[in-house]
Amino acid sequence: MEAPRFLRDFIQAVPYRIHTVLTHDGIQATSRRRDVYASQHIFDRVCDEHGIDHRLTKVNHSWANG
Repeated sequence: MEAPRFLRDFIQAVPYRIHTVLTHDGIQATSRRRDVYASQHIFDRVCDEHGIDHRLTKVNHSWANG
């Protein structure tokens, strides 16, 4: 719940429109591929509520996390 809460707080704090969020594929920001969920991950729902494109870094490309 920390990542979605952070994103909501960040959206309220900055005066700019956020168009893209880049995250790794951890369970904080996305459902695991092997898990089957009936609903969308809460982080993705927050992104959708605010018109934000949620993208994932490539697997095994840790240098993209900067």
